[in-house]
Amino acid sequence: MSLYKAYDITTVVEDRLELDDEQIENMDRVVGLILENLSANKIFYQVPIGREEDESHPIVRYNKKIFNEEEITVEEVSLELDFLANKLLFEEQVQERDGARRRNKNISEGLLFAKHTGKQLILLKLDEAKIIDRITFQPIDGLSLEKQYYKIVVVNKNALSDIVVVDRNKVIAKYWASGFLELERKKDSYVNTTGLIDYLEENKLINLDVDFSEDDYTDVKEQIREYIFENKKFDKETVFASLKFDKDKYEITADDLFANHLFDDIDVEFDIDNDVVVKKYKRTINVSKFVKVSINNLHREMKRGNVKYSGNKLTLTVEAEYKEDVKQMLEVDL
Repeated sequence: MSLYKAYDITTVVEDRLELDDEQIENMDRVVGLILENLSANKIFYQVPIGREEDESHPIVRYNKKIFNEEEITVEEVSLELDFLANKLLFEEQVQERDGARRRNKNISEGLLFAKHTGKQLILLKLDEAKIIDRITFQPIDGLSLEKQYYKIVVVNKNALSDIVVVDRNKVIAKYWASGFLELERKKDSYVNTTGLIDYLEENKLINLDVDFSEDDYTDVKEQIREYIFENKKFDKETVFASLKFDKDKYEITADDLFANHLFDDIDVEFDIDNDVVVKKYKRTINVSKFVKVSINNLHREMKRGNVKYSGNKLTLTVEAEYKEDVKQMLEVDL
């Protein structure tokens, strides 16, 4: 059995009720094109560990009530899709002090498509629906996804740990992935690198039972930070072997060095995501009302002497390969 539904998600949920053949055909066309272009930016999410049997979880609930029922009616599937549409609206709202809920002004209204088959559920939200006719769903002037912001989730029957989530914006909105869908991102280079840096900078990476002196702790922490900056892969044993400290004084192994809980949250080996490194260490310096300097890794560049500050002067070192570009841009001889 297949079922298509469409909802306007504004200040309320408006079910489009019975769709005609043209609307369904156009929905299929839009959904199909988006699915064909997922490979570059799709991310896998999962039902949080420990909630796989929790029927209050929307994906678990759908699996049990819809996918795994021997006999299911169109009306039952429709009611469950209505539940999801209303849950989406709830997540797009904020609560006032008096307890009333209103739409979050920072979240766009949109059109929600739902496509159910016996083995798959697809939910697609088109923010402001710029590329289709809002009545017929007919694509306007072809079908260019470049002009359209959308969010999509693909849920396959009984696949609670391989759920594809996509947001056409730069980052996946929390209200969509962790709010509406109640999912967590699967461990990948992004999740692992984010966790690694967070633990390092929050002083939760190095096992405090090692009892490093303050100076030795600071030095080891800085060496790990430099390793992250300069390498493409993280491996627990390789990182440990690269560290320089008094190994006669501290008779420890890699297992001793890292906090006990660390590898419950991140993998022992993974690719380092440079985009995460930039995001974590990027800083913008306001020099005046009219000038600001953006540096992808301020910590590293200051250590290398490429950024210096003295008095009221900020000095930047221009590397040889960029001198000509800077010269042309500033229109001066350097």
